[in-house]
Amino acid sequence: MRAFLDTSALVKLYDPSEPGRVQLLASLAPVTRIVLSELTRVEFVSAFQRKVRRGDLSPQQAADIIAVFQQSGADYDWVPLNALVLAHAAQLLRQHTSAALRSLDAIQLACALAPASQVSFFFAADQRLSAVAQSNGLRVA
Repeated sequence: MRAFLDTSALVKLYDPSEPGRVQLLASLAPVTRIVLSELTRVEFVSAFQRKVRRGDLSPQQAADIIAVFQQSGADYDWVPLNALVLAHAAQLLRQHTSAALRSLDAIQLACALAPASQVSFFFAADQRLSAVAQSNGLRVA
């Protein structure tokens, strides 16, 4: 079984202090492959740099976590950012105006919906994104 993780969910796998980590790990038990957007490579670094700015992590702790993530790249299936994904993200933004979907979330969702993803479940910590994903036919866990 394949599952798509938005960056907000992926961060929980790398930071034990994240709320909802235990539930996510339990939900991922039947998952055999995790699918990520190429955008996650940038958003992951941003998320941990934000933790440094807030004082939640030291710069070295963040650097260590980012290094582990970068070294584990082969453990994931990656959906590339291409013109079709970006066009679909723009379409999602137009379709879901009332949901206040953010641009990067729309790109993540477009990646999850891409034919190459073939995912059974969609994971995100963002409730807005999860609701839009579900309305687009993804099973949200």
